[in-house]
Amino acid sequence: MTEDSATVQLLDVPVARYLQMQQHHDAMLREFALIVVGAEDPSVHEVPRRLLELITETRSRHPSAAAQLREGIAAAESRGQALATLRLQLPLEVVRWVGDLLVLFDEADDFCRTGDLLTPPSSPEVVHIRQWLVGEIMRQASDGAAPTPFQE
Repeated sequence: MTEDSATVQLLDVPVARYLQMQQHHDAMLREFALIVVGAEDPSVHEVPRRLLELITETRSRHPSAAAQLREGIAAAESRGQALATLRLQLPLEVVRWVGDLLVLFDEADDFCRTGDLLTPPSSPEVVHIRQWLVGEIMRQASDGAAPTPFQE
């Protein structure tokens, strides 16, 4: 850990489950981007707008943060691994935003439940891995806790 970053180790990340989460999040974000672009009233659809703003800011200011995770999972998938252990170096600013992302994705799921979207809310499996990932990042980076493997 440096002054500006924290090392986080993710143990036994289920590759297929992570990819399922990534695919769902990507679909949700694409649909939310269309909603925000097409909104005539800027106050309409506040949840999609806030989520997209936070994701965009994170990706533009710290592109390596999400890339480390995606690339590590992609490498594990290409080797045919069912589980991956990843070591991430995350800027502390990103660590602070991770909790906000969890709240916004939960709100986005509520938004999806209204039935006005094509994207369904996250499955229980996606919610579980998302909560575990965020929990691990927060516990390790903020509290200095030891890594805990993913459990079904």
